[in-house]
Amino acid sequence: MTSNLHCTKWGVWSYKLHLKKPLAVLGHSPLIRKGWIVGQCFEGQWKFGEVAPLPTFHNLSYEDVFNDLTSVFVGQYPPSTALVQTVFDVWNVPLQEGFVSINSLLGAPDDPPPSSSVVKIKLGRRPLNEEISWFTQLQQVHPMIKWRIDCNRQWSLEELNTFWQYCHQDAIEYFEEPLENPHDLEQCESIPIALDESLNEYPYLLNLPNVIAMVIKPTLHLNWKEMLQDNPSKRAIFSSTFEGSLGLWGLGQLALQYAHSCTHGLGTLGWFKEECVHPPLAYSHDHLRIERSPTPVWKILKLEMGE
Repeated sequence: MTSNLHCTKWGVWSYKLHLKKPLAVLGHSPLIRKGWIVGQCFEGQWKFGEVAPLPTFHNLSYEDVFNDLTSVFVGQYPPSTALVQTVFDVWNVPLQEGFVSINSLLGAPDDPPPSSSVVKIKLGRRPLNEEISWFTQLQQVHPMIKWRIDCNRQWSLEELNTFWQYCHQDAIEYFEEPLENPHDLEQCESIPIALDESLNEYPYLLNLPNVIAMVIKPTLHLNWKEMLQDNPSKRAIFSSTFEGSLGLWGLGQLALQYAHSCTHGLGTLGWFKEECVHPPLAYSHDHLRIERSPTPVWKILKLEMGE
């Protein structure tokens, strides 16, 4: 842990954590997660947050984010990135304790079998007939699971319609961004859809009746609060971008505040070998336990030494 900038009222510290398995992020497979811990002192009490860019995903470097942070704290400018804005969004909601319902994630046939009642499965990576065979078997073995199928815009409209014929349709919550051409979503009125990337690129698609959910990534969608306000009939599914415990704690606070009854995509802690905060978050079955704010480990040590 390296202290890069620190004063009596605020601080920014870098961190680097090892992962149990590589992240598959837009052609890169890092085994290390890097980012910034942000702290600010409010009336003698420190609040902390995590800002963790995935450069190929957020299209921001670590230096870009650091410069945004310092412009906020030093120059008193508003955040220019969703990553930094998220920290302040978390600090501005009343802190709660509770449980956030989460889905588990299934990425490949050799992954451990799903253990929760709602499962997000990544498709669109193999030939369609292989994915149909795999998913057909999963439905037979796990008849009680509700499925969220994330295709990352890999299918044609014909492939989506073909796959849909093999689904136990009552067990499908939605398909997330299934089509290469999102405009074609207007032609599959019977298939439930969730938007992610299209929330920024094609917001008019939220008007489609078969679009039932918005996958909100606060670190990516700068205007997500406006989207919630303008679309009260759509489910809001808060989703992470592979943050550690501190970042997920913050997203859990937003989920409790804005969409406590939904099941969220915050089940990514299993990638981390280590944490830099205490206590780390923990799962309870298919829930994420949100308690008091985790504190960076080095801050605990300094406090114990009388800082």
